[in-house]
Amino acid sequence: MPIVTVQMMEGVLSPAEKQKLLKGITDAVVDVYGAPMRLFMHVVIQEVRDGDWIAGGTTITADRVRKIAPNVGRGARRATPKVRAAAARSR
Repeated sequence: MPIVTVQMMEGVLSPAEKQKLLKGITDAVVDVYGAPMRLFMHVVIQEVRDGDWIAGGTTITADRVRKIAPNVGRGARRATPKVRAAAARSR
């Protein structure tokens, strides 16, 4: 049974965007395995808290992801002032 785990920054995608991503991943895997595998396909989203991700030595925040991913985050929840302050302190 295929299991796909997607790790992403919390608060970047709206619930509708997450559903679109989950469906797209499922469809891609079913295209390879065949239609009967849809019943056994699992896709899991693991969200990482804002500011708890570093890439290339730089803290990645939800706001930064939204700036570089123009097709997502339009309806997503924004980081609270408390989360933004904690992320700023960690930089």
